Amino acid sequence: MKNHSTLRILLPLFLFFAAASNSFGQVLVEDFNYTAGSLITANGWGAHSGAGTNAITVTTPGLTFPGHPGSGIGNCVSMTTSGEDDNKSFTAITSGTVYTSFLINVTAAQAAGDYCVGIFESSTLLTLRIYVKASGAG
Repeated sequence: MKNHSTLRILLPLFLFFAAASNSFGQVLVEDFNYTAGSLITANGWGAHSGAGTNAITVTTPGLTFPGHPGSGIGNCVSMTTSGEDDNKSFTAITSGTVYTSFLINVTAAQAAGDYCVGIFESSTLLTLRIYVKASGAG
């Protein structure tokens, strides 16, 4: 289970996975186009750790950032303190290159840091993790 003691993250994920070879395709796009206040586990996501503890909910509005293809589309999710780790399945990519893109707004982080975005391969393997850590400078 993640420990985000003072971590409050608005995490709108516009996850954009692509296998690059001679073609360019989207494997998963997540705009959180679900009802605000609903659990993401009620919308195609599964909990793989800490199920039901500070469950991740859909929040509105989503984030914006000039030039980002997912800017201003859909909603986002909010995470705070320790709690549920969720994942969403996508088609396995067995060759080529994978790219990901997302928007995140961090309003607080703990000094020890913790991951908030990852590519989950199995219950014991997170192939990629993005960490947020307080710098001590505010």
